[in-house]
Amino acid sequence: LGDPDLTVSNAPRRQFNGYVKFWTGLEAPASSAVPGQGHFPIRCYYDNDSDELINYRGRDGLVDLGVYRELLRSLSAMGYNALNPFDQLGRPEFQQWASYKSRWQFRADPGHIGRLFDLAQEEGFLIEVNLTLGGGPDPLPDDLECWPRFRVEWLARWKRRLLESPLGRADLFAFGPRSPIWDSPYRCACAECVRRGTGAIMTEVFAALEELILGHNPRARLLCDLYFQGLTLWERGGFRVSDRWTLVAADNGYGRLILPEAAGKAPFAWGIYLHAGFWLNHSIQDPHLDALAESIREGALAGATCYL
Repeated sequence: LGDPDLTVSNAPRRQFNGYVKFWTGLEAPASSAVPGQGHFPIRCYYDNDSDELINYRGRDGLVDLGVYRELLRSLSAMGYNALNPFDQLGRPEFQQWASYKSRWQFRADPGHIGRLFDLAQEEGFLIEVNLTLGGGPDPLPDDLECWPRFRVEWLARWKRRLLESPLGRADLFAFGPRSPIWDSPYRCACAECVRRGTGAIMTEVFAALEELILGHNPRARLLCDLYFQGLTLWERGGFRVSDRWTLVAADNGYGRLILPEAAGKAPFAWGIYLHAGFWLNHSIQDPHLDALAESIREGALAGATCYL
C-alpha cells in the first residue's frame, strides 16, 4: 500500500503467490506484494454476498469445505486473523427471496457451521459472528421487529444461538443499532418506539445483549457496528453503549471511511469497517485499493486501530 507501517512482512509472499495460482490458474507477477494492516491487532474478513464462492463446488447455499480452507489460507497469507462467515450462518435472503428459493434448498445447518468454525480455528483464525436475527435456523419473523413488545422473543433466539448452536463458540460478537432482521434501519413505528426514539430503544437492546453474551462468555469481545444509521444515532447522542463495546466506524458502502469526531477517543476502543467488494460487481476490484488504503490510513491516524 506504499506505506511500510501498513504492510506485513514479505515472508508469506511465496505462499500468497501459490494461492493466487489456486484461484486464477495464473502465476502472480514476481513484483506482487502482500498488502497488510500492521496497525490493527484484529483483521477480520467479513464473508458477505459471496454467492460466487458458494457456487464454486458448493450447493444449496453451503460452501464447499475444501474451497473454504483454501480461502482461509489465502486470507492468512494476506494478513487476516479473524473470520465472520456471515453468509454461511444464513442470510435472510436465502430463505425468503424467490430468486434464491427457486435455485437453492437452503437450510441453516449447525453441523456445517461447526465444521467451518473448526476449519477457521485450525487455520489460526478468531471467529466473529453477527447477532442479527433475520437468518439462521430460527429466524425472527418480520412482524416481531418491535423490541418493547417482543423482547422476550428476541432474547430467546439469542440465548438459543449462544447455548444450543456453534455460534456460542465465537470470540467476537457484533451487532449494530439497526433492524435485527434486514440490512436497513430499525423499522418499528409503533407508538412507544416513536415516542422513545430508536436511539433509546437500541441502547436498551445493547444493554440486554451485553448481559446475555457476557453471562455466556465473560471474555467475549463485543463490537458495535456504526454503519449508516448507526453513526447518525451515535452522533445525535440518543444511542449509547458501555465501554465493553468496541465502536466500529464504517465507510459509506464504497470504501470511503466516515469517522465521527469522537473516533479514537476514550473511554471506548475504536476500529473501522470497510467494504471491499459489492453485490452488483464481483468481477473486478471495486472500490480500488487506493481508496481502501486511504481509509485505513485515516483510521490509523485517528486512533481507531483496535479492529479492521
